[in-house]
Amino acid sequence: MHGFADASVLAYGACAYIRSLFEDGSDSMKLISAKSKVAPISPLSIPRKELATAFLLHRLVVKILQSIKMKMKFKKIILWCDNQPVLAWLVRPPEQLELFVRNRVGEITSTGDQFE
Repeated sequence: MHGFADASVLAYGACAYIRSLFEDGSDSMKLISAKSKVAPISPLSIPRKELATAFLLHRLVVKILQSIKMKMKFKKIILWCDNQPVLAWLVRPPEQLELFVRNRVGEITSTGDQFE
């Protein structure tokens, strides 16, 4: 499974694809779910919008995994985010982050092994 997250000034969204590999060497990639939201009226910086997008992607993937738990196993789950501040927040100790960031990063990083 591959998940992608991105944000803009007006909105943000996330989507998930499943890549299937077949015995004959061919493959297929299908969109399985997507979610978007309008950006809040209160101004958020682009890094915070990107974090909200990563959080949206995280929740989307958790729902997908819960719904197909027994039907399918994934060899890899790769989630993509191109925002450097968000990537830095995800590896930083939570106590070094301000509340808005800490809450979202905490949930994203706490569910990593629960579906293995």
